[in-house]
Amino acid sequence: SIIKNRCSKDALANEWSSGVPPARKATELKLEMRQEAEERLLRKQRLDALTEGEFKARLLTSPFFAGCDARFLTRLMIDLEMELFDEGDIIMEEGQEADKLFCLMSGEVQVLVGPDRVPVATIKEGSVFGEMAMFNHHVGDSFMPADAFARRSATIRALTFCDTRVINRSRFHCLLKF
Repeated sequence: SIIKNRCSKDALANEWSSGVPPARKATELKLEMRQEAEERLLRKQRLDALTEGEFKARLLTSPFFAGCDARFLTRLMIDLEMELFDEGDIIMEEGQEADKLFCLMSGEVQVLVGPDRVPVATIKEGSVFGEMAMFNHHVGDSFMPADAFARRSATIRALTFCDTRVINRSRFHCLLKF
């Protein structure tokens, strides 16, 4: 590994003799080590993500999609994109434009509201959140135009590693027209 090769006394002596201070090399080594760790984490996340068969089974049993036409669900599965989140990541922020629906395939998230981010609920795998982004919203005495976005009513934070599948509002509405 890079770490073993770069940390030997002989390697440091050779680097010093080449006119490059060891402190500079140590900084470069730390950066390389961090990049390697990030790459390992990304590979692990991809392995932890659901297989296609598990994904299909979870989507088909989701209460949000209960009673949906099988053809619609098949098209939906094709259009959903994977987004992975680590523990502590903010998935969506209260007040931001609501333009995506999230299907939580694995993991657990916390619903937080208000400026103090008060926890009000926990959502577990197999659930859907952000679904209000898919619908036109009533504002005062009128409805928002189809191309306008509502605002998120809560912040969602990952409590564990989360495998989500997302679709944006315009694509979702195209699927509904079929």
